[in-house]
Amino acid sequence: MNPTQADSLKVSVIICTKNVEENIRETLDTVFLNNPLEVILVDGKSTDSTLQIAEEYDDIQIYSDEGLGLSFARRIGVEKAEGKYILYVGPDNSLPKDFINRLVRAFESSDYSAASVTTKVKDPLNYWDRGLDVHRNLLLGKPGYIKVAGTPSIYIKELLLKYNFPKENIGPNDDTLVAKKLIESGYKIGLLPIPVFDKNGSTMISTWKRFRWYGEGDYYFYKKCYSKWTIWRRVQSLIHPLRQAIKHSSMIIFSSKFLYIFWLFFVTVARYNGWVKTYLKMK
Repeated sequence: MNPTQADSLKVSVIICTKNVEENIRETLDTVFLNNPLEVILVDGKSTDSTLQIAEEYDDIQIYSDEGLGLSFARRIGVEKAEGKYILYVGPDNSLPKDFINRLVRAFESSDYSAASVTTKVKDPLNYWDRGLDVHRNLLLGKPGYIKVAGTPSIYIKELLLKYNFPKENIGPNDDTLVAKKLIESGYKIGLLPIPVFDKNGSTMISTWKRFRWYGEGDYYFYKKCYSKWTIWRRVQSLIHPLRQAIKHSSMIIFSSKFLYIFWLFFVTVARYNGWVKTYLKMK
């Protein structure tokens, strides 16, 4: 076993899926090429061919979250994992060659207990791809300390078992809660300058759905935490997407990428749409 193989064999890769037949094969191919200790797929009762594609891979472990949501799926993955580190990979991510080895080495050289990586859209095809790519660059910023480790992200398994994802469904903001617990307990989260790719081919509709889903997560996070917050903290949470859009718009203006201001405000509207619709549904 060479040293780089030893690095990747410390890692359990967890992929949470639901109806991702268009993306999952490329994701699994690139994950297995990185030679992790194990690959765990937790599916949310897909009705397309996601599971049939996953079952083509001999060394994959497949579980179901029984439709209980992303957070529950992530918990299942942690509880089944055997690795020292947990690496969450999105079903639309594509990992470069030697990504896991480089990630582990960088992670072990840092003082982080969880870390995210630099995400780019692979070969952007259109306006919606390029807008997402600009958004990723603005949102992630420079390597260093961050407040939330978004997918893909690496965690120390021992800590994740202690500060685990919530059992209830709170949408895609479950990682925000985990980050909150870690930081409040004195641990550090960081961004590592190691690139990974999102699949290209976004459309107006897929972009709207993605950010509306993020808005659902915003609502669940607010609902779970607001009773412990001050009024000002509640206001900050409610206006966070708008503040982010305004901040990033000013950054876009200075970088002469004016076309993507519309993209930013489009996804902000989608995010608030998800927040409001979820609120009304839960009333």
